Amino acid sequence: MQRLRRIWNALQARPAEPHSKTPNESTPRPLGDDEALLIAGAALVHVVTRWNAWVYRRVDSVHPLVGERGRRRQSLDCLPTPDPALAFHPEERGFTSPHDLRGQIMVPLAYIKKEPLREFDARGADGSILPVLGAADTTRYGVAMVRSELMRTNSDVPEALVPLIEEIVGPARDENSLSDVDELVTSGRWLDCVRIDPRVFEGNDAGELLRMLVGRFLLIGLIDSQRAGSRQVLKYSYDWHVEGLPPKHFFLSLRVALGWSRRTIEVPLEAASAAASYHLEFQTPPEARCTLLRLPGESGPDSLFDDSRKPVTHVHGHYDQQPEENGELVVDIPFRGIRMTATVAAAFSFLTTLLALVLPGAEAVWRSEPEGPATVLLVAPAVLLALVASRGESALVREPMNLLRFAVLSSAVSLFLVAASLVGELQDGWLQLLWWGVAGWNGVLFTALLIGRQISEKSTPDLT
Repeated sequence: MQRLRRIWNALQARPAEPHSKTPNESTPRPLGDDEALLIAGAALVHVVTRWNAWVYRRVDSVHPLVGERGRRRQSLDCLPTPDPALAFHPEERGFTSPHDLRGQIMVPLAYIKKEPLREFDARGADGSILPVLGAADTTRYGVAMVRSELMRTNSDVPEALVPLIEEIVGPARDENSLSDVDELVTSGRWLDCVRIDPRVFEGNDAGELLRMLVGRFLLIGLIDSQRAGSRQVLKYSYDWHVEGLPPKHFFLSLRVALGWSRRTIEVPLEAASAAASYHLEFQTPPEARCTLLRLPGESGPDSLFDDSRKPVTHVHGHYDQQPEENGELVVDIPFRGIRMTATVAAAFSFLTTLLALVLPGAEAVWRSEPEGPATVLLVAPAVLLALVASRGESALVREPMNLLRFAVLSSAVSLFLVAASLVGELQDGWLQLLWWGVAGWNGVLFTALLIGRQISEKSTPDLT
């Protein structure tokens, strides 16, 4: 126990700086399995509590793809700590100099929410695949982190607490058990079946570690030990679920489609405090436009918001602690593209029908030559439908895009009804009623889209 405390104190005193390049030949001190595990756990606690000392810049890039698929990509501009205690092979943790290491060394990348990392990919500084620890090793080292913290300030750790730590850190528990962990740390009770002395959590960070590890796991990558102590960029990425608007938000979808409103999405910040500088990027899909990307916090030397409306928006800030608020993303549908198509289609249908009604003799000419205008108007729907053929788009704006497709389709059907009334020789009264209805619907649609264009182009997001 005293040996472990001396090791932990040495880790505390050691700065996370590049090590000396002086060669050193030594023989590793023999370690027991449990001692080697606890040494690694203490070293991991040391580096994750000082992330901003060796991770200079963390870039979190959000890439919406087709449908509900998205991609989160993180890159770490970092200087991995050259510490033999972080050696992947337990027998190498007894070395005193990192120059004696021959295998790989562990690099904690981030705390990740406990759920499957779909399509996960990690890359090293040279672009090669970066190995990461599996679930079993991740749990084992998570338990070792908590145990090493407890042993730092306690001469004796209750035996009943160890299986609880394993249960909390393991996959059996998630963030829904956070209240149970709080109860354990503050009062020593666990599900009313185990009681321990809560003073075991005093003077150390074991309680905070348990609160973190109940809902997340520490993602640990492996790099060649000879690269430790050198500044490099490590990257990893995984699939991200993009949620569309639920059916109950129909009127919001309608306002977004017309250009009267925008959609606001909360973006969870991944490891925002685990770097000296945190950067968030959003890659706007082609059918949408990002009008605002914002980080939580007070404005200062950092650039906490970006309202440039560029295809790639970028913000950055500094956090000593993980912020409770999420990032904010505001998107709309630009006038170019399908909104402009819907506006032109509505204007054409409105003017064509209205002029046929109000111009002297226009209705009589159309009715005397039904095959002429009817042929043109019957072809128009096919052309318009081809223009709005469904393409793959992000779920961020899927519902508003579908409403705009419906608007274009309604204009096409309007022309079809006008042509069908001529070919079918609809009787007077009914024909005028149909044509006025077509003109009215398309006139309202055109006006709404035109107003939306003015609103979306002139208004600015609220930055307060």
